[in-house]
Amino acid sequence: MEHLRQLLNLFYPVKSDISEKKMMNYRRIILPVLLLVILPLFIGCGEDDSLEDVGETKVSFSDETYRVAESSEEGIRIPVGLDSPYHTGGSVQVNIEGGVFGEDYVVDKQSSTFNITFAETSVLEFFTITPIDDDRLNTDVELEITLSNPTGSLMLGDKSFLQVILLDDEERLTAEVGFDPLEYEVEENEELEVDLAFSNLSTDGGSITIVGGSGDAVYGEDYTFEGANEDGELTLSVDEYGDAAAFTVISLDNDDYEDDKTFQIQILETTGGLNINSENSIATVTILEDDPSPFTTIGFDASSTSSADESAGEVTIDFSLSQPLENAASIAVNVGSSSTATLGDDFAFAGGATDQPYMVNLDAGAESGSISLMLTDDDAEEGDETIVLDIASVTGDLEIDSNSSSFTFNIQDNEGGGSGTSDVYLETFENSSADATIQDPYGFVTEVLSATTVANPESSTFSLNNASGKFADADDVSASSDWGAQIGYVNKDDGETSTGIIDNVLISPAISSATASAYELIYDIAYAKPNSTAVVEVYYSTDSDGTSFSNGTWTMVDSVDESNIGTDRNAFARRTVNIPVSGEFYIAFRIKATIDSTGSDNEGTRWRIDNIRVNQN
Repeated sequence: MEHLRQLLNLFYPVKSDISEKKMMNYRRIILPVLLLVILPLFIGCGEDDSLEDVGETKVSFSDETYRVAESSEEGIRIPVGLDSPYHTGGSVQVNIEGGVFGEDYVVDKQSSTFNITFAETSVLEFFTITPIDDDRLNTDVELEITLSNPTGSLMLGDKSFLQVILLDDEERLTAEVGFDPLEYEVEENEELEVDLAFSNLSTDGGSITIVGGSGDAVYGEDYTFEGANEDGELTLSVDEYGDAAAFTVISLDNDDYEDDKTFQIQILETTGGLNINSENSIATVTILEDDPSPFTTIGFDASSTSSADESAGEVTIDFSLSQPLENAASIAVNVGSSSTATLGDDFAFAGGATDQPYMVNLDAGAESGSISLMLTDDDAEEGDETIVLDIASVTGDLEIDSNSSSFTFNIQDNEGGGSGTSDVYLETFENSSADATIQDPYGFVTEVLSATTVANPESSTFSLNNASGKFADADDVSASSDWGAQIGYVNKDDGETSTGIIDNVLISPAISSATASAYELIYDIAYAKPNSTAVVEVYYSTDSDGTSFSNGTWTMVDSVDESNIGTDRNAFARRTVNIPVSGEFYIAFRIKATIDSTGSDNEGTRWRIDNIRVNQN
């Protein structure tokens, strides 16, 4: 009777952590085995638990068929039972046929053929089959399992065969195909390998047709596609379950000097399980001229000094020539429209000249040239300003190098406070106009990061804000100013009542000083609408190009929440941190906040950044 109690405990356990779903599976599996075992117990054993009537006992499966999804991580536990506990033990061989062990399924016994051993008087053993999900659309896999070669006091019962069906549950996948990146360069007489970007694998595969598009480069004269037909169309084949395709652009060399040329490559059509990614279906290729120019090309020398304090007086910017001049020539230079410094007020050309274009004359035999700028050291606190110089035209044997025809020079303002020795950068946003943006003219970049989930992400970015005297003055915190950078978001303004996450960044223009070995950052931070979940983090980077928070290495130097500046409405702090770098760098202000439902304390957030000052340490 002890064996009966063990089986009943297995079927109806007194205490278990097994889930209800698993318990129902156990009962479905165990019940047939119990019926096989319990009846002989009641019929033949009575109150005697002795082994006086030991003999052969039958070993069987409880069911004939099991089904399990290919993606099942738990697999299926299969019972093998005996019809009587009156035996002295033995074993039976299990053999699994159909499918491929290790590819379609695995067994906890580590093989598709194995033995199950029953100890004396035991009546139930298990083995587990777990499917392997191959992420491919296939037919179901049928496994045929047989019991054989019983030993000891075991003999085969009526159910010595079992079928297990592994159900394929994959969906048919189509893939979007496009270009990434969207711009390529290749020199004349070179080859360019272009890899296409797939959104995912394609169940059925298919084909992709590539053609050349508009541009001043001509197919067949300036470039070809390897393997294209006579019409210039190239068809690429993608196998079933493929997720990659590539082709080769061959740039042709005509031995003639020409300007760089461009052309477009386009995905014309796709077939099978492939679709065109409409946003990335066209890319541009630039063919770089490799033949020597018959002219002497001239441009600004990139190694020229690009920044100086406004007290520096005269600065010199060099020109670079590809070869010595045979004849005298001249260069006409204009101040570009994107300059923030004013000709005549903040600087002048050599001798105080303010007329445009400014002419630079070069003698025959000249190998280089230069232009001088006279910087004005005023008393106005106006922040750093830029001078953009453009080569407008040339005479004689000169030709403008299109890659170096413009040069940007930074005038560092030296007014303002701070504990550093001189101001390298100061932005107060006070020169804003009605049509000004944080990007233009201030040169900041805003970026919505991937964690953002609010209904309208673009409305949660930093922008210029006129708070009518609610910002602090850059030099006197007791005085006020009007303009600053603000992020303000309230979910009801977007018709949204659910929660969401704000995570975005404000990135400064490039900041640098030729003589600095380290910097000090001073900035104002305040909020007009408290949010207990919000945190503002401050970063710097010397590796980023300033266009994205994710395209370089950023180091956090400060973190601010309501615990740092108080919980009162319009709480304010002027904070100072060190930037331990030399040379050029960028600053990023990142805000992260959870927005709760409308009417809650955290239904929105409004933070302000202002008076961003960088001093040289």
